[in-house]
Amino acid sequence: MATYKELKGIMLQKLSSDPPAVVTGDIWYNTSTGTLKAGVLAGTWASGPTFPTITKSTGQGCGTATAALSFGGNPQLTVSAVYNGSSWTTNPGLNVGRHSAAGFGISTAGVAVGGDQIPSTRQITSTESFNGSTWTEETASPYANSCAGGFGTNAAGAVVGGFTPPGFALTGTTIEYASGTWTAGGAISPSLVCMGSIGTQTAGMAISGYNGPNENTSRVTTVSDYNGTAWTTNPVSLTQARNGMGSVGTQALALVYGGRFNSPPNPSVINGFTESWDGSAWSTTGELNIPRDYPGRAGTTNTSALSWGGNPGPLTTTTETFSMAAGAQTITTS
Repeated sequence: MATYKELKGIMLQKLSSDPPAVVTGDIWYNTSTGTLKAGVLAGTWASGPTFPTITKSTGQGCGTATAALSFGGNPQLTVSAVYNGSSWTTNPGLNVGRHSAAGFGISTAGVAVGGDQIPSTRQITSTESFNGSTWTEETASPYANSCAGGFGTNAAGAVVGGFTPPGFALTGTTIEYASGTWTAGGAISPSLVCMGSIGTQTAGMAISGYNGPNENTSRVTTVSDYNGTAWTTNPVSLTQARNGMGSVGTQALALVYGGRFNSPPNPSVINGFTESWDGSAWSTTGELNIPRDYPGRAGTTNTSALSWGGNPGPLTTTTETFSMAAGAQTITTS
């Protein structure tokens, strides 16, 4: 059998402890633990600035990890705030209070669509846009919805699936948005609710969620891609079925975190389990410090994200930020 030096032309490092500054791609043998180690990219969640108010589950968000917009929450909250990378600042808020809205856009041009108003109207059609300082009523959504997926921008966004009247019927409807104007898009099948949703109007993704009357028996791992016209099933599924998770990124680089899971295999229904998508495979990475379902979400890739609100029980104002950095990982034969 060839030695590492014969294969690579260099000797394998023998260190008594892992190096203080790990470099991605480095390999060494830790003599203290008797393990072979490698430097790999690993994701971690860290506590961030306090959110201005306790926002129960199903608030919504959009934007980037350093320029985010939050709006709504349970019950029918109008609260809205902007994050600048270091702190949150509240604004006048939504005109129509809601939770479980679909959201897309950026912190200075965000859109809130539909949502739920407990205990009265439930699914609504109200659509509002944010210009960086105030919310304005726009043309109503063509269908009343809550817990639908939203992705894209103010100039080219989309909403898919969710609950719709009467009651909490599931729908596969997709509608596309362009600066106040709605048009029909391609339907998704089967119908989904409370899924992850990321990407652009012409390159979107719907991730996991559930497709039946009971979330605990109908969660799926399915991932579907949207090309601006039609949905197709991605051949690679999410590792664990979940709904009510945070989701950010693109068809090429995405991150999903938190949510509600089947138990077993998970020890609790709500947890901080995080998965990263690199365009070809899903992999597990650092977990949220506070398990959450239906958190606010913002981010554009699988290397940075923002999470706030949600239902961690007890409720919290703690914001969490996700980042990728090199870390030591033990190499095994499995």
